[in-house]
Order: sequence, then C-alpha cells, then structure tokens
Amino acid sequence: MRSTISTRVFHLDPLYGDPNYHFTVEPLSDNTLRARRCHLRMTILLIATLIMGFCDLAFTLTYMTSVGMVEVNPLARLVVSVGNVPALVIFKVALMIMSAAMLYLARGNRMAEPIAWACTFVLLALMIHWLNYNQDIPSLTNEMAVLAMDGGTGSYIRVGS
Repeated sequence: MRSTISTRVFHLDPLYGDPNYHFTVEPLSDNTLRARRCHLRMTILLIATLIMGFCDLAFTLTYMTSVGMVEVNPLARLVVSVGNVPALVIFKVALMIMSAAMLYLARGNRMAEPIAWACTFVLLALMIHWLNYNQDIPSLTNEMAVLAMDGGTGSYIRVGS
C-alpha cells in the first residue's frame, strides 16, 4: 500500500540537539483516519447547516417584515406573537447554535453523523422551498392580500407595520 503524508504521523525526537533533527514516521491506523474524516465531514455539515439556517432566518425576516408570510412553524409563530422580531431572532439563533454544538460535541458517537446529514438535507429542502417561494411570490399577490385582510388569524404573520 502506497502511503502519503496525510496518512503518516511525524514525531520530533527531542533527544537530539537542535541542529540535528530526528524524525520518526509511523503510519496512522485506519480507525484514526476514519475518525479524522468523520470529524471533518461533521464540521462541514454543521457549517453548511448553520449557513442555511441563517439564510432561512434572513428570508423569514424579509418576508415577515414586508409583505407578510404564512409561518408553518408553530413555535416560530408563537414566539413572534409573544415577543415580536427580536424574540424570533434570539430563538432561532439560540436553537441553531445549541443544536450545532450538541452535534459537534457528540461527533464521536456513530449516530451523530447520520443526524448531521439529516439536518443538512432538511435545511437543503427548506432552501429549495424558499427558492420556489421567491419565484412564486409575484403570482400570489391576490392570495397574500386576502390573507392580510383576514386580520392576522391563522398562520399568516406580518410584523413591523
């Protein structure tokens, strides 16, 4: 098996003097390589999840404070009805950071990576939903007006006006 630098561990031997460095090379075990790759994948997945979560928050705030929107998340709808926009921002940011931190701390557990993949796919589906929503919103002007005249009952939310 051919080995590369990324599959080796280099040690500096302190027994030799400063001008004469002595390196020993030992191969990494397959388990160590798998663990490092898993940690890298987890980090990438969690960063992608956080980025998509912040995009979702930005889209939500944009529509909620302009034309209004139908909020299907009952927790977010409750938070907005109780505490308005700052409460929603604090709620969503705290929830994203807390869940990412829990998954990051559990990254050594073998179930953490599939859960991180699931979170990433759910948020990817949400981003696709937002893209479709952004494309369809010009054709929904009449429906949005009807929802707005409904007086804020149901799941339609508009704040800041």
